[in-house]
Amino acid sequence: MERSGQQWVTDSLVASLGFDLVFPDAYIGWLEQGMRLQDYRRSIARVRSAAMMCKAWSMTAEDLLRQAESCAEREHTETALEFYHRAAFAYCKAFWANKNAGVHRKLKDSYAKAAALATHTVERVEIPFGEHTVFGILHVPDVNEPAPCVVFAPGMDMVKEEYPNLQENRFVKRGMACLSIDGPGQGETWLHGLTVTPDNYAEAGSAAVDFVAADPRIDSERIGVFGCSMGSYWAPTIAAKDDRVKACAAAMGNFLQKDTIFKHAPPAFRRNFMEMSGIFDDDEFDRMAERMTLARFAEDISCPILLLHGEFDQLCPLSDAREFMAMLNCPKELWVFENEFHGLGRQRGEMFAWAADWLRDKVNGRYEKDLDQELWIPEPA
Repeated sequence: MERSGQQWVTDSLVASLGFDLVFPDAYIGWLEQGMRLQDYRRSIARVRSAAMMCKAWSMTAEDLLRQAESCAEREHTETALEFYHRAAFAYCKAFWANKNAGVHRKLKDSYAKAAALATHTVERVEIPFGEHTVFGILHVPDVNEPAPCVVFAPGMDMVKEEYPNLQENRFVKRGMACLSIDGPGQGETWLHGLTVTPDNYAEAGSAAVDFVAADPRIDSERIGVFGCSMGSYWAPTIAAKDDRVKACAAAMGNFLQKDTIFKHAPPAFRRNFMEMSGIFDDDEFDRMAERMTLARFAEDISCPILLLHGEFDQLCPLSDAREFMAMLNCPKELWVFENEFHGLGRQRGEMFAWAADWLRDKVNGRYEKDLDQELWIPEPA
C-alpha cells in the first residue's frame, strides 16, 4: 500500500512530542463533544505508538464505565449520565484507532445507557437504504409543534455517537431535532457491510431526509444538513441531490482536491478511507479520490450554504474553500477562523453554536437571496 511504510513517522512524533503535534488542537474540540481533559491526558499518557491507541482509550472507557455503574446503583442518575457518556466517547476514540466490532459493541451499549438518562428524547434508528441499513441517532426536543431538523454527517474519523453532545445539545436547546448518521463507510453502517463511494453518501443522506420528513415530530419543510471534516464534502452532496434541504453548513473543509489529505497528510487518513471504501489497490483508490470533489455538485446546490474553515487548515487549503465558493450560485458565506488548523479546536465550541444559529435562521427563511460574503473570525485575544 502506497505510503504505508511512513507510519513510523507518525509513531515517532506521537511518542516524542505527543498526539497534539500530529492533530493540532483536536483534543480541545473533543472537550466540546463530551470528553473531559483528564480522560484525554490519562489515555494519551499510555500511548507511544498509534497501535497503542485503541487499548489506551479502552482502558479509560472501562474505568469510566465502572464509575457510571456505581453511580447508577446509588440512583445518582445525573452523574451516571456523565460517566456513561464519557465512557462512550472514550470507546469512540478506541474504535477510531481500531475498527473492532467488540469495541463498537461496548461503545453502543455505553451510549445507550447514557441516552436513557438524557433530558431530551434520544432514539437509535434504522433507515432502510436499498439492501442495506443506515444507522442513526435521532435527538428530539420537547416542543408542542413539529420541529426543524438537521441531518448531521460526521467526519471520516467520527461516528454518530460523537455529535451532537448528548449533555449539551445545541440543536435541542434551540428547539431543533438532529439526526446524526453513520453513513456509508462509517461506524455501525460500515460494520454491517456498506462501504462508501463518491456518490452513495448523498443517496444515503436523502434516505435520511425521507426518514425525518415522515416523522410527525419533524417539520418536513425545515430540514437542514451539517457536516464536519469529510462530512463537509458529504453534506453539500446531500444538499445538491435533495431540494428538500433548506440549508447546508460545512465545517473543517474537504471541499475539492483530495491529494492533500490522501497523499501528503499522515498515512492513517488514506488507510482509514481505504477501509471505509473497501478499495485497497492504490491506483483504483486514486481514481476514486479524483471524483471526490464538490466541483461536480456545486451547480446543483440551491439552498443557502455556510463554509466554516481554518485559516491554516493542513488537510484542505483555504484556497480550495475560496475556489469552491466561487463555483456556487446560491446564497453563500465563508467564515475563516484566524490562525486555526483543520479541527478548529480552540474555537470549535463557538463554531458549533454559531452553526446551529445559522442553520436555524436559514431553515426558517431568514436570509437575503443575494447573500455572498467572506467573514473572518478573529483569534481569541
